[in-house]
Amino acid sequence: MPNVLQNIFQATEDGGRVVHISPSSNYLDHGFYMFSPTLFWDFYRTNEWTIHSLQLARQTSRLDRDPWQISNYRPGSLGEISVGGLDDHAYDTVCIASKTATSTGHRIPQPGYYLDEWSSEVVDVGGEDERPSPGSVATLKRVVAGHPALYRPAVRILTYLRWQRRRLRKKGLGQDVVARY
Repeated sequence: MPNVLQNIFQATEDGGRVVHISPSSNYLDHGFYMFSPTLFWDFYRTNEWTIHSLQLARQTSRLDRDPWQISNYRPGSLGEISVGGLDDHAYDTVCIASKTATSTGHRIPQPGYYLDEWSSEVVDVGGEDERPSPGSVATLKRVVAGHPALYRPAVRILTYLRWQRRRLRKKGLGQDVVARY
C-alpha cells in the first residue's frame, strides 16, 4: 500500500486530482484489502494534499433496485459504530484529493484515532456535531475504578451508549445521508 500511494503521488501533477472508490467493508472474495476512510484522511493530511471530499457509501446486495447512501466522513464521525457497528450492507470509501506544490507521498501517517488518544489536544473536525469519542468509555472506566460510588451511574451511562449503538446499527450509518445514487 505505501508503494501504491507513492506511485499516485508521482503520477499526479501539482493541482491534479486523485479519485478513489475503494471497498471498505463486507466485500468477501473481492480483492485482498478493505480500506478504512481514515487511511485516506490521515495519508492525505499528513502529506499536505487538499481533501475535497471523503465519504462512506452504503449499498445493498440489490444494486439494480436500491440506491447507494452517501455520508460525509470526518475523523470521529463513526465513533458509535467504528468497532463492530456496521450492518450487513457493503461499504465503499470515496475520496477526492488534490496534490499541491507542497504535497509529498512518502510520509507514513499515524492513525488519527491513536494521535487523539495519546494527545490532550482537541482536534477540530470541521464543525461536526459532538458525539462520545471512542476513548470516552475507557475514560469512564478509569474514573469509576477510583470511585466505587460512581459504579451504578456509570453502568447506566454505558447501557445507554450500547443502546445508542444498537439503534444506530438498525438505521445504518447513524449519519446524515447527503446523497443517494
